[in-house]
Formats: sequence, C-alpha cells, structure tokens
Amino acid sequence: MALHRGLTADQRREQRRQQLIEAALDVIAEGGVGGLRVRAISERARLNDRYFYESFRDCQELMLAAYDDQFARALTGVTAVIAESPPELKLRVREILEFAIGFLDEDPRRSRLLIELQTSEALAERRHEVLGVLTQIMVGLVGDGSGADDTATLTAVTVSSGLLELAAQWYREQIDISRAQLIEFATALVVTTADITGVLERQLAPPISGDSTDDGRS
Repeated sequence: MALHRGLTADQRREQRRQQLIEAALDVIAEGGVGGLRVRAISERARLNDRYFYESFRDCQELMLAAYDDQFARALTGVTAVIAESPPELKLRVREILEFAIGFLDEDPRRSRLLIELQTSEALAERRHEVLGVLTQIMVGLVGDGSGADDTATLTAVTVSSGLLELAAQWYREQIDISRAQLIEFATALVVTTADITGVLERQLAPPISGDSTDDGRS
C-alpha cells in the first residue's frame, strides 16, 4: 500500500476525521452547537470542504461523533475508577465525582459540551442516552438492598438528572460555590440516596389489610 508522509490512505483519512472532530469541539466551545457550519469547521481544521464529506454527511453527524468520542473517554475513566475505588460508598462516590470534574476541567471544551447537552435540542437523544448510563451506574452504586428495583431506578433517574443540571449550572457560573463544595454536596446527595430509596419503598408500599388510620371517630 502506498504511503504518503509515512501514512497509509486509511490513516490519513482517520487523521483528517480527528482534525474535523477537534475543530468541531473548538467551534462548539466558542459558540455552541448552533455555530457548526461546514466552512467554519473545515477552515478551523485547515482542510478543504471536500474532506468534510469524506467522513461526515452533515454537521449533525459530526457533532454527534465529537460528543460520542468525549463521552466514551469519560465513561472509560469512570469505569476504571469504579473498578479501582475502595468499597466504602462515600469514598467511592467521591473518587468518581473527583474524576468527572477533573475530566471536564482538563479540557475546557468539555464543560461547554455538558452545557450544550443540557440545553440543546440537537442533543436531546444523547441527553436521554447519557441519563440512562448514569442511572445504571447510580443503581449499581446505591441500589443493592435499598428498595425495590423500580423505586431504586426512579430514585437514580431523579438524582442523576439533578446532578447533570447542577454541574451544568455550576459551569455556567449560575451557582456560586467552590469545586470542593460542589463535590462534597454531590457526594452527600448520592450517599443519602441509598437511605432515601429505602424510605420511599416503605412509603409506597400498599397498606397492610385492616391497617387504617381511621379510628371511627370521624
């Protein structure tokens, strides 16, 4: 196979694809997903427009590819943290949250992706998918022995969606707390979710036959 600058045709194609993804991340960071245009992305990537269509049909497909690439990196990291973290729930949760915030801070473009995930209709499907993954992680952390499966899942959905919005608002500087405060609050929220799930299960349980608060004096 012929080489050009030491790369095969497939390698050069993959290199151009990655250039376009990086350019898309830059454009999103500067102006949101609404700023994605073929010409703007190609210029940022220093590529001819024709190379855009070599890898992507349109800006929507590129946007999803850029998001999927970053989410896959984050999920790989979270999975590794879970595997290596101590068994105590509070320590495990704190390590996961420390990694998540550190991952977002490592590349400022990632926090803008989180904000866009929460606010852009173009990412609505991905938002649903992310919430599903986070819910599974949450149930795995706090669901065992803390209530019925349905209750644990509903609680995990509620807490996971709340944490996503909390982080997005914090990165938008709408919440004036420190990084340490954010992590400490989120850790406490997740840890207490195990207790909350058990309480909800008891509250939602049907009353035992013959048990009534009506003593007949009404």
